[in-house]
Amino acid sequence: MTLKGDWTPEQIDDLGAIESKLNIIGEICHLLVDVVGDNNPEFQKNFIATLLANNKIRHEFTEFINQTDDIDMITKMMALNEDLYTIRESGNGDTNEV
Repeated sequence: MTLKGDWTPEQIDDLGAIESKLNIIGEICHLLVDVVGDNNPEFQKNFIATLLANNKIRHEFTEFINQTDDIDMITKMMALNEDLYTIRESGNGDTNEV
C-alpha cells in the first residue's frame, strides 16, 4: 500500500488529473440519464439494472439506502437484491463478482 507521503509530486498531479476526468465523466453520465431517462422509462430501468448488477456498487448503494428513513426505497432495494440473487443462482444472468 502506498501512503500519500510516498507519492511523488508527479503522481499526485496525475491523480488530480484522473480525478478531474472522472468527475467530468460522472457529470456527462448524470446529464445523459436525466435527459434520456426523463423521456424513456425503459432506458432508466436498464441503466439502473446495469449499474446495480455490479455487486460492489449494489452493496455500497444498499448500505447507503439502509441508512435512510425511506422505507419505499429500502423495500425496492431488498426486492432488487432478491431478484439479482435469483438470476445469479439460476445461471441466467451475468452479475460480476467485483
